[in-house]
Amino acid sequence: MLGNKNTNKKTVMGGVGIALLLCALMVGMTMTNLVQTDAPQVESDLAVANEDSDDYFALPDVYEPAQYEYDETSELEGMRTMKQKAFRLDDGSTALITAQEPLHYIDSIGSWEPIDLNIIATANGWEVKENLFEVSFSPEVQNGVAVMVNPNVDPIITGINPDIVTVDEFGMPMAFMTSPSMDAISVGGNVIRYPIAEGFDMDYTVQSTQLKQNLVIRERPVLEESAAYFGVVEQMRLPSGYGLYLGDDLLSEEITQTQDELTIRNLETGEVLATVPEPVVHEAASEATFGEEPYIATYFIQVYGEMVVLTTAVEADWLMEDERQFPLAIDPAINVMRNTGGDCYVYTGRCYTSTYGDYQRNYNRIYYVPWSKLTFTSANALPTGATVDKIEWKQYYSYGYDYTSSGSNMKITVMEDCGQQASRQYLIAS
Repeated sequence: MLGNKNTNKKTVMGGVGIALLLCALMVGMTMTNLVQTDAPQVESDLAVANEDSDDYFALPDVYEPAQYEYDETSELEGMRTMKQKAFRLDDGSTALITAQEPLHYIDSIGSWEPIDLNIIATANGWEVKENLFEVSFSPEVQNGVAVMVNPNVDPIITGINPDIVTVDEFGMPMAFMTSPSMDAISVGGNVIRYPIAEGFDMDYTVQSTQLKQNLVIRERPVLEESAAYFGVVEQMRLPSGYGLYLGDDLLSEEITQTQDELTIRNLETGEVLATVPEPVVHEAASEATFGEEPYIATYFIQVYGEMVVLTTAVEADWLMEDERQFPLAIDPAINVMRNTGGDCYVYTGRCYTSTYGDYQRNYNRIYYVPWSKLTFTSANALPTGATVDKIEWKQYYSYGYDYTSSGSNMKITVMEDCGQQASRQYLIAS
């Protein structure tokens, strides 16, 4: 049986190193560009939660992009990029905003337009199209969710025929007896909820770089002694000509058990279409979990051609511990864009890398803040002839579904003048 890996697969950095690097950023005024922290929701990606609900996993009311302090009519739309927007100031200078997550997508006529992650009802279900990738939700949970990463490649269909299961020590899933749910499908902002059984929901959250899937477990289940794991089994249909890989190994019908990231690649070229990150478990913070890194669930995979049978589960012993907090959510995802970052535990200054970078609090106590590596390259260089006049670092917080997210952006005020540019990397504690 695999133990949880979150103490032996993370990169640790002390708080002193972060402080020194932060100081380096503050004095390094000649640079090409700034990329944001790795919090999964930032600036244009923040969803507003339903704060009137006591439900830890309450759906947001609406997705709302960040409101900048500049007049929208002063935006220089010709300077838009995926993660940047610019505004002309009254003094003639330009405020260039660089966000951590994408702000814009390219529409059908080739122009950069603001991303809108609100899930919209259609005649055939629901969809999000004003994003870097398109998502289509079926009116029946059994039919799954279509993720169109590339318009020239068939969509990835995930979440087909989801079912609550236990898993034995050999990795074989067995149906868990549940009652059907009487709840209807519900949508809030960029989250859609499919009730799949009494006390179990399948939630999908659309973000600018990934589609997150959460199995929300409302109450502690009653398990048989033979159950080694508990979770959800589903099917995923891969695009034609693509396979599912663990590292460099193409997966097949043999059961593969792992807690590592999976990749969907072209069988001929090896090009990565999307990744399936390590499955993180979200639960309400408690005194018993202070200082602990997020628990990582386990994948059990079988692949039959283009059809994948994917089980995402947690160890039964861990789930049944007295300090376990419910509801909790098992969180696999389909990631279409890689970021670099993680979390820092505020009481010890200990930081670790992960796919997720969350700002986490419970009532009035803050536990984790995100960090990210900022990379400045010629790909996002300042306009030719511009120099940096001032740099501002800003944080944005929103109390969102299933965790409290944080976001940041860099604002660079540039002057139209000649100046030397450089390329640097920094690690920032948000």
